[in-house]
Amino acid sequence: MPALRCQLVLAVKRKNLMPDLATLLQLAGLLAKLSIMSVGGGTAALAEMQRDFVSRGWLTPQQFLEAYAIGQITPGPGVALVVPLGYATAGILGGVVALLAFFVPAAVIALVAARAWSEVRRSPWAATVRAAIVPVGTGLTLGSAYTLARSGLQDPPSIVIAGATFGILVRTKLPIPFVLAGAGLLGAVLTGANR
Repeated sequence: MPALRCQLVLAVKRKNLMPDLATLLQLAGLLAKLSIMSVGGGTAALAEMQRDFVSRGWLTPQQFLEAYAIGQITPGPGVALVVPLGYATAGILGGVVALLAFFVPAAVIALVAARAWSEVRRSPWAATVRAAIVPVGTGLTLGSAYTLARSGLQDPPSIVIAGATFGILVRTKLPIPFVLAGAGLLGAVLTGANR
């Protein structure tokens, strides 16, 4: 038992479970800002999120992609990636702060908007707002996809796997988790063969 406690203490020290307050406040402010500007869903902010985390020196582009992958394979919303991002930045407390900072502002705005929307949904300007917001969300999401692809598709095998995965998902009705698992397995085999 003492050996286990010693290992736990070492793990706690290594993962910095008590990060400095300044880092936690910066993390909270950044993710709250990104939450509010995530028109069209949380993935619309991925490009800006990667840019900010990398430019602050919290993560490398590769670490961001890994956090994104972890967020995508876990149950729940796809933007749960903020938890591994916060954890990598500031330990367990960083993960909790990231989760709250990203989800609470958007949830509050959604509640207020839903209440207001029920009163104005039939007005002519409401239809205009709905029509105008779709291209904005689409553009932000495509920009995020481009940023992630630029960071993650660095060699011919990854480009081929990404293209094949996209083609399979668009042209078939195969379950997405199975297609992604197969692509991941193929990627692991190919990158393992190249090392």
